[in-house]
Amino acid sequence: MRQPFKFREQWLDVSREELEAFLRDYPRQLDARPPLGRKANYREWLDPALGAWPDNAIAKAWKRGASSGWQIRQPIPTQER
Repeated sequence: MRQPFKFREQWLDVSREELEAFLRDYPRQLDARPPLGRKANYREWLDPALGAWPDNAIAKAWKRGASSGWQIRQPIPTQER
């Protein structure tokens, strides 16, 4: 069963260095959308093993004017019975 929106998407703001370390140490191959060779103001990194988009997005970066942001997805909390 799908979790309510607040439980499904929990993103943690990180620095650029923390994002790069997270991507480097991630245990599986990731797909960047759009591809890294293409200029973009918004990019997501996807883990195909986690299913279809948007559930497989694990990191994102964006630039708006002079501002930049980086986020990584926190693990989805498990419900205890």
